[in-house]
Amino acid sequence: MEENNNLNLESQLNELNIFSLRQLARQTGVVSPTSKKKSELIKEIVEITEGDKLPDKTKTKQGRPPKGVSYSLADVFVGNRTKPAGSFIFRQNLPDFSYDDNGMITKAGVVEILENNSAFLWVNEGLRYLKYFIPSQMITKYNIKLGDRLIAEVSDAKQLIVREIFNVNDVAVKELEFRGEDYNNIPHSSSKKEIALNYDGTDVMLGENLFIYGQDNNKNSEVVIDALLKSKADKKIYINVTLTEKNKDVLNKLDGVEKFTTSLVEDIETARHVVILAIERAKRIFEDGQDVIIAIDDLLSLTCVDEPNLPLTKTILSLSKCAQNGGSISIYAVSTNQPSLNIFEKLADKKLIVN
Repeated sequence: MEENNNLNLESQLNELNIFSLRQLARQTGVVSPTSKKKSELIKEIVEITEGDKLPDKTKTKQGRPPKGVSYSLADVFVGNRTKPAGSFIFRQNLPDFSYDDNGMITKAGVVEILENNSAFLWVNEGLRYLKYFIPSQMITKYNIKLGDRLIAEVSDAKQLIVREIFNVNDVAVKELEFRGEDYNNIPHSSSKKEIALNYDGTDVMLGENLFIYGQDNNKNSEVVIDALLKSKADKKIYINVTLTEKNKDVLNKLDGVEKFTTSLVEDIETARHVVILAIERAKRIFEDGQDVIIAIDDLLSLTCVDEPNLPLTKTILSLSKCAQNGGSISIYAVSTNQPSLNIFEKLADKKLIVN
């Protein structure tokens, strides 16, 4: 029976690509997974899982797990509903980065492409971003667009640079197909007859704008985060350009949410870039036929990083859209009652008052 279990596990592991195996090996306690062949990785993962070999548990700067960590494939794999029963895919909610012995790091971030066609992977570190240069041949090879989310192997030893791309918008690079219509070319439809959120008796449909008003900024933030987490959508985005050391713990609540956050105090220009990336990220999700909800925490702060005519604020609040054949963008914006924000009142489909 044990031999059959081993064969079954080996078969499941063999379905994974080398990137997924490396990640799994790191989680399982395999030393230097990037230096090993696929067959070697499978062999060591099986040996550790079956108890025939002890995992490496040394706590180092390279991110190896500390003592006391239990290794279980149940913590790493989840069932794949898109494949026949019994097959597995790599878990989506693993950490966004991990270190290996050779100085290479696996990180997740969003793509910025400049007017001169230079491209960078923006990786969120909470209050700041690291920007990794993406070679132009990678942009061409995988048809990468502004706002795409990548999982890639990067180096930060001598220069911040992307070495290899494994995943684009949750799709393995080897499975990438022809990209769909551009956001601007997808016909607009009325809001879907599908409830994304019911909050205090208010039904908010997919493709609608929800404005949340209140006098207490902390309470407002709690409400918009609660609304975002309770809503039903394929993807969720959280924007906060005034994050500080005091309130950055809010990020711990946003498991599974794509976070676009920065500190307004440090760099207004960076904050603008972050908002642009969030806008473009939402468009890429919409183009893939998925429903995405953007939470803005808060609207007044967003206008503070904007230019005089508020082009960014107007753009993001006008993003809400439904496609006839699937996909939608919804906006949940929170703010105190400010006369300067009255110009956006007409863009609200639903309103909530926070007491």
